[in-house]
Amino acid sequence: MKNTIYTSIFILSFLFSTTIWAQVDKSKNEYQKSFDEFSNSIKQDFNNFKSKNDSIFYGFLEESWTTFKLFKDTRPSLPKPIAQPISDTVATKGNIEITPIKRRTMLQDTGRQLILNGKPASFHTKAVVNIHAIPITTIDFYGLSIEIPNQTEKEPEYSKITNKDIANYFKNASNNDYLLATIELLQNKSTDIKLFGWGYIGLLKAAASNLYKDINNRVLFTWYALLISGYDAKVGYNNNDILLLAAFDVPIYNNLYFELNNKKYFYVPFTGQQNNMENVSSYKADYSGELNNLTLYFSKLPMLVAKPLARKIQYHNKTINLAYDANLVDYYSTYPECDLSVYFPPPMSAIAISSLNQFLNPLLKHKTDTEKVNFLLDFIQHAIDYQTDEKQFGEENYLFAEETICYPYADCEDRTILLSQLVREFTGLSTIAIVYPGHVSLGVNIKQNIDGAYVEYKNKKYYSADPTYIGAKLGMVMPEFKNTEPEIIIF
Repeated sequence: MKNTIYTSIFILSFLFSTTIWAQVDKSKNEYQKSFDEFSNSIKQDFNNFKSKNDSIFYGFLEESWTTFKLFKDTRPSLPKPIAQPISDTVATKGNIEITPIKRRTMLQDTGRQLILNGKPASFHTKAVVNIHAIPITTIDFYGLSIEIPNQTEKEPEYSKITNKDIANYFKNASNNDYLLATIELLQNKSTDIKLFGWGYIGLLKAAASNLYKDINNRVLFTWYALLISGYDAKVGYNNNDILLLAAFDVPIYNNLYFELNNKKYFYVPFTGQQNNMENVSSYKADYSGELNNLTLYFSKLPMLVAKPLARKIQYHNKTINLAYDANLVDYYSTYPECDLSVYFPPPMSAIAISSLNQFLNPLLKHKTDTEKVNFLLDFIQHAIDYQTDEKQFGEENYLFAEETICYPYADCEDRTILLSQLVREFTGLSTIAIVYPGHVSLGVNIKQNIDGAYVEYKNKKYYSADPTYIGAKLGMVMPEFKNTEPEIIIF
């Protein structure tokens, strides 16, 4: 029944999007005639498909293409202190309320997000295949060995890319039980190891590298798998390169994209593909059924194989071996540049927490919440060396907390992200991000009232905790921001 509803909606959308059929004053008989003509035109193709929806979409892939101009948005990069500023006071007298001008909230855990963060939204065709009857190939995915069916059909070759080549791939894939079984296995594995949207793309790309030698076929496989998993993805081509494009739940910066129906489709490059194109040819139609954006938000770590590494840091007169998960850091290195709010929720690895526990737990014992936060502030101010992203990476580059432990330097937002994780782990206190022009600090909600600057949110005071401002205690703000209205991020 559900597929019937989706099919009806999809066909109606097609009818009304076509100029000939979109006339408001058409009679019922004329409408039915147009519908019958379209149905007859795909009848023969439909006989070769398991799904009528796939047959209709195949027709679109053969004909419904246009050229889109590509754009690229740059993530805002405002001037930051070249050197870490030092506080010249030891306390802030009196309560100072900081009134935020805007508020950003991370996606709530609605049913929709739970679907996006968990198992892919839907799988349109369940394949029944005896997996043991065909060869197996093994994927290495950040230390995980994942077995999937190898493909038995000859790999397609392309001399010159056309939309008909892409339509034929879709048609053949829709009737390839081995391929469908492979995708279903990858879907289930993605759910089991909590990969979410971006991780699922990574897993599909890793599988495609095993299944196909040609990059174009790797792209087509990944696109097809995303489509039948219920995600909003498209392919296009530029000269002889087939390109993957996908819709995400937050904007991606420094990535090419085109816009269609008020939605941005971002280019997801494969190794060896170009990144300097001006346009791309792609199709205007949508695949049938409800398609979801791929999520970049996540609050639970992917279950990769732990790979412990450590680096030495100096905190006052103590040398500390700070451990981190190298596989997790490698996974993060593939993440696209996106909104700052994405970086706060993910926790640190068990490796990093265990390493920090050994050093911090004895020193935090018997301290009040305020004393604990002040100690953690001092720890990051002095143990994590400061350097701007432009100097360390050549461009603005937000880091997840695990990455800040790994890399030699961190700037204000990276230190704030790490501090939020330390406060959560060692105090259990609630935090928010306080975002000024060119600077980011943390807000910490504590039960006791103290003298200092705070943001009030939902009748709770979040006192300023600035891990970049050397010597600053809870409630202190850099002088240049005392009269600045910040933005806050809730996570």
